[in-house]
Amino acid sequence: MNKDINVKTAMKKHLRKFERLALLAGFPLLVTLAPTESYADDVWGFTLVNSSTNADLRDLGNDETIDLSTTGHQLNIRANTSSETVDWVVFELDGNDNLRTEGMAPYALAGDTEGDYFDWTPSIGTHTLKATPYNSWGDAGTPLTITFTVVEQAQPEPQPQPQPQPVPYCSADYEEQNGVVIAEIENLPLSDGWQVRTDAGGYTGNGYAEWVYSDNLSSPGIGFIETTIKINQAGKYRFFWYNKVGKGDNSTEHNDSWLKFPDASDFYGEGSHRVYPHGSDKWPNPEGAGADGWFKVFSSESLDWSWSTLTSDHNDLAIVAEFATPGVYKLQISARSDGHLLDRFALVHESVSTDWALQLSNSETRCTQSSARRAAPAVTGSPFENNPVITVYPNPTASDITVSGLSVQSADLEVSLTNGITTYRPAFRVVGQDKVQVALGNSNVRAGYYMLRLKHGGKDYFQKVLVK
Repeated sequence: MNKDINVKTAMKKHLRKFERLALLAGFPLLVTLAPTESYADDVWGFTLVNSSTNADLRDLGNDETIDLSTTGHQLNIRANTSSETVDWVVFELDGNDNLRTEGMAPYALAGDTEGDYFDWTPSIGTHTLKATPYNSWGDAGTPLTITFTVVEQAQPEPQPQPQPQPVPYCSADYEEQNGVVIAEIENLPLSDGWQVRTDAGGYTGNGYAEWVYSDNLSSPGIGFIETTIKINQAGKYRFFWYNKVGKGDNSTEHNDSWLKFPDASDFYGEGSHRVYPHGSDKWPNPEGAGADGWFKVFSSESLDWSWSTLTSDHNDLAIVAEFATPGVYKLQISARSDGHLLDRFALVHESVSTDWALQLSNSETRCTQSSARRAAPAVTGSPFENNPVITVYPNPTASDITVSGLSVQSADLEVSLTNGITTYRPAFRVVGQDKVQVALGNSNVRAGYYMLRLKHGGKDYFQKVLVK
C-alpha cells in the first residue's frame, strides 16, 4: 500500500513538472490533455522559533525536551511543508482539535503576521502536537505528530529583599508603605476591552493587562481604570510602570497609555524643564497629544519589558505626582495604543532609593482589610486558556466562519468584527451546543486583519481573523 502511494505521489510530481515545462515551451495543449490531480503534501518537520527575534532555535523532533531556562519564554513552533502543494495547516495540541488554522506560510502554532511570530509560552509538562496540511480543494495530506516535554531548570534562589510591612487597616485599594506603592495592573478593576494575558513572558504576578480594542490616540478616558492609594508620607513621588511593546518591532508604536492623578496636589512631567497635562489650566504643556488633565505616557527605545515611563514627545520627561497631605488619592489609567502591555506600577517617594523600589521581587502594597479591595482574577498556565480565546475556522477565510468552544444562546450573544477603524456586526446563528456560524460572505467585510469579539454572559471572547 505504501509503495503504491509513493509511486502515485511521484507520478503526480513528475506530471506537475511536465506541466510547467510545457507552459514554458509554449505547448498549452499538453496541459489540456494531461491535467493533474490536486494533492496535499506532508508536514515533514517542526522548528522551534524564538518569537522575540523571529530566529530559528532548532528542529523539534519526537520525544525531545524544551528547557525554558535555556530557550526563554517567547517561543513559537513552525510546521515545515511544501508551500507549492499546501494551502493551509491545521494544528492540534494535546487533543484540542482545530486549535489554530494557518492559511499562509510560515505555518506557526501560535500565529504570526507576515513572518513576525506571535509570543507563546508552553506550560510545563508533556504535550502532543499534530499538524495536518490541506490543499486548496480541502484534501488532507500526511500529518505529522510529535510528543515533547517542557521543563524549566531551577534558578538560584534570589537574595531576600526588605519588604514593605502591611498595616492593620486602610480605606483604599493600596497603601504607601515605607515611601513606596506597588500594584499589579492586572489586579485592578479592568474595564471592557482590557484583557489579562500571559503570552509575553517576563511579567510579574498573575499576568499583565493588554488593550485589545482600537487605538484612542486623541481621546483619553476610554477603557477607564481607577484605583485608590492611601498616602501616609506626604511629598513628591516619581511614577513608573513596568511595560512592554506587545506588537511589531517599532519601539515608538504600541508603546503608550493615558495616565492621570485627578486629585493630587500637583501632577507634572519633569526633566530638562517642567510640563503640565493639556487641559490642566497650567502651562507649559507637553509635546504631543493630551486632554482633560491626562498625560500620554510612553516607553522609549525598547521593545522589551522595562520601567521606561516618560511624557512629552522628544523630551522624555519623568512623571511626578505631589501629595501635600496624607490621605486617599485616585490613580487613573485609560487605553491609548492597542498592544501596549502593562504589568505593574510603582510610586516612589523622593527619599527612597529607586533601584530598591523597582526590584521585581517586591510585593504589592495592598491594604489588608480594604473594603474596596478587588480579588485578583484566576489565570491558568496556558496562554490558550486565559485570554479567553475562542477557536475560529477556517482562518484565514474568504467566506463564513465557525466559532467553537463556547456554549451560548442566541438571545444573550453579541458578535462584532473590528479592524480599529470600522466595526462590522455580521449575522450569526447558533449551531448545536458549542458552535456559532458567523456570516462574513454577505457582510461586505474588506480583506485584512480583524479582531472577532463574542460577548456572552458578561464575558468577552476574542480571536484574530484574517479575511482574504
